[in-house]
Amino acid sequence: MNPVTTQFKKINKTCITLLFIFLCSISLSAHELGVSSLNLEIVDGKLVVYSSYAKADFGGFTDRTSPDGLKAFTAKAIKIEADGKPFDALDNEASLDEADGVNLRHSFGAVSGEKIRIISYLPSKLSSNHVQILKLIRNDKEISRQFLTGDKNEFVFDLKDIHTPTSFGQFLTLGIKHIAFGFDHLLFLFALLLVVSRFGEIAKIATFFTIAHSITLALVAFNVISIPGYLVEPVIALSIIYVGLENIFKPEQKKRWLVAYIFGLVHGLGFAAILTEIGIGDGMAAVIPLLSFNLGVEIGQFAIILLVLPVLWYLQKKTFYKAKFVPICSILIAIAGIYWFVKRTF
Repeated sequence: MNPVTTQFKKINKTCITLLFIFLCSISLSAHELGVSSLNLEIVDGKLVVYSSYAKADFGGFTDRTSPDGLKAFTAKAIKIEADGKPFDALDNEASLDEADGVNLRHSFGAVSGEKIRIISYLPSKLSSNHVQILKLIRNDKEISRQFLTGDKNEFVFDLKDIHTPTSFGQFLTLGIKHIAFGFDHLLFLFALLLVVSRFGEIAKIATFFTIAHSITLALVAFNVISIPGYLVEPVIALSIIYVGLENIFKPEQKKRWLVAYIFGLVHGLGFAAILTEIGIGDGMAAVIPLLSFNLGVEIGQFAIILLVLPVLWYLQKKTFYKAKFVPICSILIAIAGIYWFVKRTF
């Protein structure tokens, strides 16, 4: 056998194996960027801390634990200090709601001092990229908002110098993380780029995808439209199935930009879900969070495209690319889409 042909076969098998492992892993972790809320509410000088999590983020923890066990677990979820001194909770409660949410409540009684330090232990125990939205609310008015992660799980509120909750950098970082770990969005883009070789067409796909998801992201953020996630997420999965099958049965499709635009509108609704959950305010107050989050999404998106393109362009020069690599990749992409669709629908 020709040595060159043998080498190509080895490369082909290696690429397919690596891609299969990659797709299997992401099929289990789409949207692993979990989001939860943690609210410190001070009413008439008394502190109560509320937190809400998706039941799925606990990996079945709530299914295996008794009410007493869950309550004991709740007591270890956070730690509060007032002016450097431990502030013990008077009571801890836990409950499950009808929307598969886990809700925790910690009552601390009267609080005094200039600084409150909170440590949240759950983000590090949930998904590796979990983000917790931390809000300080005083007399029903939000006066500060921060983001906690497993690596940065504490914050000190200076009650005499509270800054506004519209930090450009925080929402920029959140947007980058959301696209970087939104594997279904990335797989959709990868499927679109898989059969495209001209840079002009690639630029058009990226541009129209950006325009589309920016439109729906803004419409949701400004409360013009509201579509529940249980409808949006399955359609995102369907978009992946469609593009994967199109790569197999119609790989010479010349209007990929149109496909990117149509489904980009749906993906924008998915991007908006996190902003809806955070609550970025109304009117002009929502402009900075919206712009910075969307910019973060674009930075992450184009950075990943620039990383993937050289690899695809290199492989496109190989004889096995169109004959084997594209069909096998597309089949695996469609399978991942089917998995997500079933999981999100049933």
